[in-house]
Amino acid sequence: MLRRQQVNKEEAQSRPTSALLSDLTDRQRTTLEAAYHAGFFEWPRDASGEDVADSLQVSPPTFHQHLRKAEGKVFGALFESASG
Repeated sequence: MLRRQQVNKEEAQSRPTSALLSDLTDRQRTTLEAAYHAGFFEWPRDASGEDVADSLQVSPPTFHQHLRKAEGKVFGALFESASG
């Protein structure tokens, strides 16, 4: 069973951004930044995965692979430090 944990705002802000991004490869970081700046995470999306992939000159599956790996590493770093 999963349990919800609350992280207070000050605790979340105390984690340096560099620590959350330190395990990313250059390609993963570039992909994550490109997706963010293109509006990929907006609702509704400002850019599709295909749009961001084109801007990076990679195939959509490659874009999504890099993005998923980057998200996993960032969320892992965020939530592991919150629970530890």
